[in-house]
Amino acid sequence: MAATTFIQLSLFLLLGFLGPYANAGRASCVAAERRALLSFKNGLKDPSNRLASWQGEDCCEWKYVHCNNISGHVEKLDLRNPLDYDTYEGAALGGKVNPSLMELKYLEYLDLSGNCFRGSQMPMFFGSLNQLRHLYLSDTCFGGQIPPQLGNLSNLNYLTITCLRTALELRSDDLRWISGLASLKHLNMDYVNLSKASSDDHWLLHVNKLSSLTELHLTNSLLQGSLTLSFTNLTHLSFLDLSGNLFEALVLNPFVKLDSLVTLNLNLNKFKGSIPDALANLTSLQQLDLSANGLGGPIPDIFVKMTSLHTLNLGSNINLVGGLPKSLGGLCQLKTLDLSENSMSGGISEFVDGLSKCANTSLEVLYLQNNNLTGPLPDSLGHLKSLTNIKLGGNKMHGHIPMSLGRLSRLEELEINGNSWEGAVSEAHFATLKNLKRLSIFPSSSKSLVFNVSSNWIPPFAGLELIDLSNCRVGPLFPSWIQTQRSLHQITFDNAGIIDALPDWFTSTYANLSFLVLSNNQIRGTVPLKYNGSSSQINVFDVGHNLFSGSIPSNINETMPMLTHLDVSRNMVNGAIPSSICGITSLGILILSSNQLSGSLPHCWEKLEALQILDLSNNSLSGTIPDSLGSLGSLLFLMLSRNSFYGELPSSLQNCSNLRSIDLGENNFSAELPKWIGKNLASLGILRLRSNSFRGGIPQEFCNLSSLRILDLAHNELSGAIPHCFGNLSSMIMVAPVNQFSVNTSSISEQIVYVDDVTLRVIKGRELEYDTNLRFLVSIDLSCNHLSGAIPMKLTNLLGLSILNLSANSLTGKIPEKIGSLRRLESLDLSRNQLSGEIPSSISDLTSLNHLNLSYNELVGRIPSGNQLQTLEDPSIYEGNSKLCGMPLSLKCQDNETHDHAPNHVNEDIEEDEEGFELKWFFVSMAVGFVVGYFGLLGTLWIKKGWRNACSMYLEGIIDRVQLLWRN
Repeated sequence: MAATTFIQLSLFLLLGFLGPYANAGRASCVAAERRALLSFKNGLKDPSNRLASWQGEDCCEWKYVHCNNISGHVEKLDLRNPLDYDTYEGAALGGKVNPSLMELKYLEYLDLSGNCFRGSQMPMFFGSLNQLRHLYLSDTCFGGQIPPQLGNLSNLNYLTITCLRTALELRSDDLRWISGLASLKHLNMDYVNLSKASSDDHWLLHVNKLSSLTELHLTNSLLQGSLTLSFTNLTHLSFLDLSGNLFEALVLNPFVKLDSLVTLNLNLNKFKGSIPDALANLTSLQQLDLSANGLGGPIPDIFVKMTSLHTLNLGSNINLVGGLPKSLGGLCQLKTLDLSENSMSGGISEFVDGLSKCANTSLEVLYLQNNNLTGPLPDSLGHLKSLTNIKLGGNKMHGHIPMSLGRLSRLEELEINGNSWEGAVSEAHFATLKNLKRLSIFPSSSKSLVFNVSSNWIPPFAGLELIDLSNCRVGPLFPSWIQTQRSLHQITFDNAGIIDALPDWFTSTYANLSFLVLSNNQIRGTVPLKYNGSSSQINVFDVGHNLFSGSIPSNINETMPMLTHLDVSRNMVNGAIPSSICGITSLGILILSSNQLSGSLPHCWEKLEALQILDLSNNSLSGTIPDSLGSLGSLLFLMLSRNSFYGELPSSLQNCSNLRSIDLGENNFSAELPKWIGKNLASLGILRLRSNSFRGGIPQEFCNLSSLRILDLAHNELSGAIPHCFGNLSSMIMVAPVNQFSVNTSSISEQIVYVDDVTLRVIKGRELEYDTNLRFLVSIDLSCNHLSGAIPMKLTNLLGLSILNLSANSLTGKIPEKIGSLRRLESLDLSRNQLSGEIPSSISDLTSLNHLNLSYNELVGRIPSGNQLQTLEDPSIYEGNSKLCGMPLSLKCQDNETHDHAPNHVNEDIEEDEEGFELKWFFVSMAVGFVVGYFGLLGTLWIKKGWRNACSMYLEGIIDRVQLLWRN
């Protein structure tokens, strides 16, 4: 005991004696280094005053400065920006890096990451800090060449030079200097432009000299050519990331083994060909990412030896085909498998069955979505107890969903949408899924899957964030169990068979939703555009095609200020469009079509700078078009048809130069067609102005619309000749389909195609609709006007035409001889004109034709035969041409008969006095003109609706009604 006390007393006295000296060593810094730091500070811009502590004599006490405890020399200078990427500017140092730092001769650690020196050259003197072991220059906004003097830092262990904020402004044209970094263990040069350095393979030779290297990061650096992994000296390399470059070929030397390589990331390159078999030599590999390349062929069965693999990502290669390799089922350590966005086929049962036999399966993430996988979901999926994320959507799988899914207690994400599921999903499918956050089950076929849970069901999960049960039979009652979910921000019940009133609790419970889709049901009640309490955070609001009533709130900009997508189409919403809607400045899509809206349009559209789609069609709106619509520079689709608008089109619309589609049909617009449409709207693909009162000639400027695919000017009062230059409309000459009707929106994370219906109305009441086939449709309809002159021969240049309707005009001359060159023509109507001469024999070359009407002209001679004409046997096609003969007419042609010898028979059934004939001509013209080629852009917007192929443009019985009208 006495000995212990003596030792303690001795230590106390010793520390008391040495303490002052030790404190003195820690408390003082080298004067020259203090002056160097102050000079360095004076050259900087410090907006947040981060260096406020840099004052006084003791620089070792300054913040961010670390000294050696004994010598007092500055060894570490850590000036990394403490703020994150989005807010870094508030604390970023700038200005100039003073060379006074060269006085810090013992500096081992320098970190300037996250500051911004605004494109200034990286200081060459960094290469003189030869004691440096750590140099971090991430996102420092340096520009120009990396100084090769950095190659003098032979003691350097860690070098990070990235420039994400000023991507590729920093470059190195020659990586020879790297070979001088003999002690380097970690090299990161992401987003540095190395395009010139990779013009040959010498960069690989220089890297290969870094024998101590363990990690190499060169992502998004414009490296190109072939990547030959033959690093003979890099025996310690464990991490290699060359993603986001331009490599086209991957070559692995089968005799060189990178035994230490654990992570290999080569995604987002341009690799082609098959996956190299030599990858099997990387037996230590734990993470392999070859996603987002151009790899093709089957996945080789090379994974038998790669038993340490826990992450395999081959997604988004598109051309990968075949089934899942059998060897994948034996990777018991596998945690993540991503084969999404490929062309894989076959089933997944063998793979899942293989993993289920592992003593302890590790698989957590299974992404196989958007392939061509078939077969059922195996019941053995329930044995993979570690699964947290399953994505199998967009395949061709079928059958019942196994109840064994209910045993996956760790599951957070279940997305198996877009397959041919059938049967029922019950409470047993969710028995232990207490962690479920994302649920998307919708089948590809409507209502083939029933969501069969009791009305009082309380699910085991309460933290659901996303639910999508589109096309499932969820109804008829609105699912009450979703009110148990505390975190929902996306709800999609599109076409879910709900026939019910929207419950009172809905709007108050989900005021924080960001995405709500209840479209294509029969939900009734007041349109839920008002929220109790604070304003809603909702971005996407789609309740189209329901039974909602009420009006748009006058303060909608306050109740829903964050809206980007608003669709309440095909309901019973009434009242006026309030001017407050212009206060939702984030609005990109506004669809209010097919309601009972009335009144005039507000005059405030200039505030909606982001608006891309405006559809107000099929309402009772009136008045003139406000000039402020012309300030919508982002507008792509303008749909105002089937209202009561009148007056002229405001010239301000010519400022909407991005417009792809204009539909102003079925209104009361008048005046002449504006020339500025052809001059300033070069992107226009659809122009529909039918059933108005436009007068005058068709402007020659319309021929400048090189993107035009659908032109509908029918049922107006246009006169003059058809412009010959219509034959130069380049998008109608093209036969290939176009995608000009699609639009990317920020509100929906997928590409959507707008134009819900292009509808063809037929007298007997049936409607045929174009949907995705709209991109194949090429149409000109000028029917029911007062056009005169000959049909321009150049129209036969429009090889892409599907529909040509020039009926009920005053056209003269002959049918163009080359009419048969329009091989894609499905409907041709030249009736009710004054055309003369023989029917060109080339008309029999129209092998796609399923509707033809040449009635009531002055055509003569033998009717051509052969090919598709043999199927068009209705005599009414040629009715009213008294000098035509041959099948299908009853009047037979004499041998060698020409039109000069054709008998002049007149149908006694239609002989009338002049006044009666003119009256019946009017009614028949109206009927045929209304029917033939009547298509319209109605539409609400939603891609999940099935698009129907309109191969037949007209019903065969179309003329029956015409004959009935005529005879009565």
